[in-house]
Formats: sequence, structure tokens, C-alpha cells
Amino acid sequence: MSLSVFRDIDREQAQKELDCFYYLIQGSQQAAKENEFSKSIAFLENAIRSLNELQSMKEEKEIRDKTVEILSQASPITIEKFKRYLV
Repeated sequence: MSLSVFRDIDREQAQKELDCFYYLIQGSQQAAKENEFSKSIAFLENAIRSLNELQSMKEEKEIRDKTVEILSQASPITIEKFKRYLV
């Protein structure tokens, strides 16, 4: 998976969430193999939390990229007025 779908400042956290997600999926599979279905469900619920966090980080980058695209078409004066919101 490419981390380019996340903002630079989110990439380290995104990698941690991905690692966590894969760990939880493996845990869920192992628990299911051992007929520990409640435990498997708990692993999957936590995996979903990781996916939700990854989706949020991805959406933040998409919003920022779209904002930069729109502002790149604006006048320099308009860009200066809105610069403080892009940090």
C-alpha cells in the first residue's frame, strides 16, 4: 500500500495504523480457528477502528489537495488571505 494517499505529517501514524490493522486481522483469524468467536469479533471491531482512522487521514489529504488546487487558481491577494488556514 502506498502511503502517498496521506499527508506527509500523517504518514508515520498511517503506517502504524496499517500495521495494527494487519495484526488485528491475523489475530481475528487465529481466534476464529480456535473457535474463540467473541475474541475474533473484538479483533475485527478494533481493525475497523484502524480503518476508520486511515479513512479520516486519507480524506484530510483529499480536502487539503482540493483546497490547494482551488487556491492555485486564485489571485495572489486571495492566496495570501487564506494562507494561514492551510498550515
